[in-house]
Amino acid sequence: MPSLEHEAILELFRRAPNLVSEAIRAAFDIHLPEEPGKPVESTLGQLAPTEYHADLVVAFGEIRVIVEVQLRRDPEKRWTWPLYVTTLAARERCSVYLLVVTNSEDVARWAERPIPLGNPGSWLVPLVIGPESFPTIASWETARRHPELAVLSAILHAGEEPDLEALTAVTAGLMALEKERATIYTDLVLRSAGGLARQIWERLMSAFQGYEFKSEIFREILARGLAEGREKGLAEGREKGLAEGEREGRIAATAEAVVKVLAKRGISLSEAERATIQGTRDLPTLEEWLDRALVVTSAAELLQGHPTAPAKE
Repeated sequence: MPSLEHEAILELFRRAPNLVSEAIRAAFDIHLPEEPGKPVESTLGQLAPTEYHADLVVAFGEIRVIVEVQLRRDPEKRWTWPLYVTTLAARERCSVYLLVVTNSEDVARWAERPIPLGNPGSWLVPLVIGPESFPTIASWETARRHPELAVLSAILHAGEEPDLEALTAVTAGLMALEKERATIYTDLVLRSAGGLARQIWERLMSAFQGYEFKSEIFREILARGLAEGREKGLAEGREKGLAEGEREGRIAATAEAVVKVLAKRGISLSEAERATIQGTRDLPTLEEWLDRALVVTSAAELLQGHPTAPAKE
């Protein structure tokens, strides 16, 4: 069964087929025909004894692009990917590109290795998009013109240290969309984001547009994710107490988010101010500070009124 991350990335391409050409142009400077992309039949069994299914096939005029979302190494793919390409080319009588999308740089390096086809000089070299090869979208203008590109960038770079400029840019891009599509894309980013990035992202969405989590189309997928999370949490909770462990984790993550947001905005912290933030155990206070960290002009302004705030010199 495909993972939730696999389905989240694939759903983005299904909903915005033109993202295929935008992503290829951004990562490889390859220009596909200008006409809109159109998803076509992705079952590739017409000429083969066994039926194979690619994740997605998008047509751009006389060119076909096979999109494969690959989140882990799978040796079988080095046998089936050439079959996908040759079967589709023979069936459609057209040029075929193979685009592999992954959020793992290790998988990207594995997938981009040329696949030998036997005859001298015959190789299949997949086009691979991963965290290192795909640009971070930090421009509001670019995100507004190409919101799906900004969402894909946010998903592929979700495992890295949160980039405040990129998070605000993708937020600006989503605000330019109609509510349904913006909600679905927000769910995609949230599903992929790590703890710190997720905290910052949720605060940004709340501040910008009063975002309410969980679009209808992803309720089932997210329910599965919550069930998996509960099982893992219960297993860990038996050893040290689930409720207390979860609370401590949220406190630590929120305090770190406050420090990171201030740093990204160029607001310096003294040792005493940093100690005040990281030493605070009241979660509502930390969440309030995270909201205000997006707009204050100094650490003193952020901590004003707090009983343990450093005294002004």
